[in-house]
Amino acid sequence: MKHLAFLTTLLLLFAGCGSNDTSGDAASADATAAEASTAGITLTTEEANTMKLGFSDVTISETQKTISVPARVIEDPDQVATVSALIEGRIGRVLARQGQSVSAGQVLATVVSMDLGNMIADLLRSESDMRTAEAAVTRLRGLSTSDAVSKKQLMEAENAYAGAQASAAAALQRCKAAGMNSEDIAALRKNPSAYEPELKLRAPIGGVISMRNASTGMPVAPGVELFTLLGTATATVEGSVFEDDFAALATTQQAVFTTTAYPGKSFSGTISYVAPTVDDASHALPVRVRLANSGGLLKPNLYGRLDIRTTARDSVLSVPSDAIVYDGSERYLFVVAGENSYIYRRVETGRDFDDAVEITRGVQAGERVVSSGVFHLKSRYKLSLSAEEE
Repeated sequence: MKHLAFLTTLLLLFAGCGSNDTSGDAASADATAAEASTAGITLTTEEANTMKLGFSDVTISETQKTISVPARVIEDPDQVATVSALIEGRIGRVLARQGQSVSAGQVLATVVSMDLGNMIADLLRSESDMRTAEAAVTRLRGLSTSDAVSKKQLMEAENAYAGAQASAAAALQRCKAAGMNSEDIAALRKNPSAYEPELKLRAPIGGVISMRNASTGMPVAPGVELFTLLGTATATVEGSVFEDDFAALATTQQAVFTTTAYPGKSFSGTISYVAPTVDDASHALPVRVRLANSGGLLKPNLYGRLDIRTTARDSVLSVPSDAIVYDGSERYLFVVAGENSYIYRRVETGRDFDDAVEITRGVQAGERVVSSGVFHLKSRYKLSLSAEEE
């Protein structure tokens, strides 16, 4: 029994020792984490003098408030156009392909149509009848001064001329309604015998052909969509603004869209639409910005960030741009910790100003950072890390 009690006591002592070791490991891990969070470097006086480092304070700056939200390029109904034939016929020629950039007025395809041929014949005939009736009225008006014709004859001729004018105008409108433009009609009148009775299907806007449903010889009917065009002169970007920023929003405010698809490039525009209601699910307010789309780079469903410049004022922490240390995808600052001693601290950045960068996390106002010579200091810091690892 005494042996059993002795063994039990030994087991309890070992358990206690194991527990103390675990506590020690946790404390050691915490200490390591603390060291990592304040990892830095201390230079000798000679090294500091050689590097000739410059310093700046983390300052609070008053700036124009910018609302930054995720956004994407959406398909703008005002920048979409469809092309279809307005009469029955068949495709004569196809002159454009899917994905091709076209200009407004460019011929995409032609439609051969008996209906169009009949309309053209009716227009030519009615205009010929109108010219004949006009000549008759002119002749009778000349004779009426010498009482060679009666007033009744002149009135009948004038009525015939008015009827011919109405018929010619109606025939012209039918041709225009079928899709002929003033250029086509001028060419027809200039040389009727050489005019090909083909309806030219033209692009109503400049852009890119996103859909083509036309092939040579294919029968067509009114309303069948043969081409869809996406305008590329402008693009519309949509983002969602949350409740805290509602009061700062207004149409016509300037905004800038950036995307990782085009590093270093930005697209400027103005707010064209603020939704009248808040989204039930997200409690955010959709806003749209119309942007100039040089080169047609912005395509539907391209994601990025929208920065809306409001008239409100905002206080931000900032440091000189040259103080930022780029280390992979992370951003760091060398924060002064003492004489020739610097902490290598990770920070999060926001907007870029003229010669400064907004800091959203990692430092406080009044802290001092290295703002020139950071490249040399970073090299020395990395070298010290390599030496420690060896």
